[in-house]
Amino acid sequence: MCLPCLLFLGAERNAFLHQKEKRASEELNKLLNDVETHLNKTKYRTGEELSSAGSMFVHILAHITSFDLGEKYISCRPRISGHFTLVKQLPSYKVAIGKYVNIWDKYRTLFKTLFLKYGWLLHS
Repeated sequence: MCLPCLLFLGAERNAFLHQKEKRASEELNKLLNDVETHLNKTKYRTGEELSSAGSMFVHILAHITSFDLGEKYISCRPRISGHFTLVKQLPSYKVAIGKYVNIWDKYRTLFKTLFLKYGWLLHS
C-alpha cells in the first residue's frame, strides 16, 4: 500500500477513535450525572446499604481514579465524591479493590487496552 494511502487511513482511523472516545466520555458523564442525582435520595447507589450491585459502581470509580481522571469525573460531583470517600474507608474496599488500584495497575491496564486496541496492527 502506498504511503499517502496509509497516512489517509491513519488519519481516518484516528478520527474514528476520537469519536468513540468522545461518545464514551459523554455516556460516562450521563451515567455519573444520573448517579449524582440518585445519591441525593439514598446513602449508597442501591439504597441505604452497600450491595453487590453498588460495589460494581465503586469498581468503575476506582478505575476512573486509577487513570488519573478523578478530577474530571468524580471531584466535580460532590455526592459521588463523598460516596466514594465513604466506601474507600470500608474494610471490604481496602481488601478487594484498594490494594489493587495503584500505579502498576494503571500501566498494566493501559498496556492491555493499547494491545487490544492496536494489536491488530501487529497482525496486518
